[in-house]
Amino acid sequence: MDNTLIKQLAELAIACQHHAVKPIICGGLGVYLSFYRKEGEIRQMIRATQDIDLMFCRQDLLEEAKRKAMAEIITEKLDYVVQEDKKHHGFRKEPGQELDILVPPIKELPQKNYRLRIVESTLHGHITSEAEFIDEDLREIALSDIAKDCPEGGKVKLYVPCPTNFMIMKLYAFKDRIEGARHDLDRAIAHAFDVYIIIMLTDINDFKEGQKFVSRHKQSDILHKTKHIVEHYFSKYTDLGWQTVLGSSIFYPSQSIAERNDKLQQASARLLRWFA
Repeated sequence: MDNTLIKQLAELAIACQHHAVKPIICGGLGVYLSFYRKEGEIRQMIRATQDIDLMFCRQDLLEEAKRKAMAEIITEKLDYVVQEDKKHHGFRKEPGQELDILVPPIKELPQKNYRLRIVESTLHGHITSEAEFIDEDLREIALSDIAKDCPEGGKVKLYVPCPTNFMIMKLYAFKDRIEGARHDLDRAIAHAFDVYIIIMLTDINDFKEGQKFVSRHKQSDILHKTKHIVEHYFSKYTDLGWQTVLGSSIFYPSQSIAERNDKLQQASARLLRWFA
């Protein structure tokens, strides 16, 4: 992982811990953090990323003191500057460090145009409806495992979504980018590729945890839509979702189409079983 990104991540984690705020790392970096201990070819295919998607959990967002702390961390202590086209939920600081703020839907706080106002005119979060259950089964990571030269790293924690939450978000993101006004084939390829990485790097304990998650929320609209996306785009290796993965230049480039389709067939069976 790039040293600049490690430093950026460490700064965020240390500042959040000082205010007892949980930094949940999503996006491509979150996929890396979820599986960096794994070994093998699939682990090596996790795509590189140069930005951070930071999500705040429901419990923290409901506390006014923590909301104010979030704004202080990003806009004052760490000197991030808002990206004008992202209306207080996208930030940047030199050299090339970008940060997007995501939030689950919270009806108790003001919102407008897919943005939740964490602190008015200072810090907003892009509402991620499919992250409704983001607080559940969070995975904890010691900063010292990532930033090995950080003197405070041993006491500082990062968090990533559980595999089920991660797959739900990636499946939603794929659908958003493969159709409609936000169509973007490159982004669709990236999201479908991440679905492959996540489902193939999970183990039996992840699966058991995932089955409990799916059972808990089997009546929710989020799960119903997730299952529809799986059935429509990922139920067979010939479906558009899996075939989109073939557009990635790092998906087994030395193997034949037949061999790569066999990999996708394995992933399809695992994904269907997960959300059955």
